[in-house]
Amino acid sequence: MRIKLYIISLGIFAIAAGSCKKKTDDTTPVNPSPTTGTFSCKVNGTAFTADSASYSSNTIQTFILAYKGGRAEFEINLNGIIAATYTIGVYNDFIYWPTATAYSGGNGGTLVISTYDNSANQVTGSFSNINTDGPGGTFVITEGVFSKIPKRSSDV
Repeated sequence: MRIKLYIISLGIFAIAAGSCKKKTDDTTPVNPSPTTGTFSCKVNGTAFTADSASYSSNTIQTFILAYKGGRAEFEINLNGIIAATYTIGVYNDFIYWPTATAYSGGNGGTLVISTYDNSANQVTGSFSNINTDGPGGTFVITEGVFSKIPKRSSDV
């Protein structure tokens, strides 16, 4: 009788242990390894290339930041979350930070988001003839392009 009880208990234990397998994770992360993207332009005719760039968005706005030397040098705030042409001015801000404490705000020009890819979490576009002025000085920003700028990981 003891042997039968031992065999039955061993069988129950084997079945219970076999059903406790770890389930494999078959879901793919939304953005497992974001690309750095590119952001470049000319500032008063001098080439500028960002070390990195990223964007974030809410239900009505897109925010793009381009970094060089560990700080944001360009800050773009658009009233829209779609691929479109945006006029820089009252509702769409384009800010250049020539130094860490002085900015120069855009008051003209256009920015085009040619691709707003929500599935890859990336934006691509261009900008031209952005005139800026402010405490940081007066600048003309031309030949601007950004490609596959990733969404900030905290927003994915």
